[in-house]
Amino acid sequence: MPGQLTTDFNAAIYVGWRHDYFIVSQKRNPLGKTVSRVSNRGYDFGVFLGPGTSTVGPFTTRNTREADYSGMIIQTGMAGFVESNLASFGVSVGLDYLLTQDRDIWIYTNKPFVGFIIGIALN
Repeated sequence: MPGQLTTDFNAAIYVGWRHDYFIVSQKRNPLGKTVSRVSNRGYDFGVFLGPGTSTVGPFTTRNTREADYSGMIIQTGMAGFVESNLASFGVSVGLDYLLTQDRDIWIYTNKPFVGFIIGIALN
């Protein structure tokens, strides 16, 4: 099965369990004022389900389908993340289900995927 990297639309509902650690540190500056800093670390695990699109064409149907089109999919799986103040990193494993009539010839039918996730904290 060929590797494929795409920028297709994907969205999902993620439900899981999360654990956070908070570290509060205080330092006194030369003027005698106390400066506090809070940092956090965390991790979570959960499951996801949602819609997306995937390219269907000669490359993904072993040349059975001539024209390319974006097919609607349902994606489902599980993921785990580690988080810090600035970013989060995760790994997911799941399956895609093509909702068009070409699902029987699509090379990704019943094949698991592995995804790598990077998130940036905006707060």
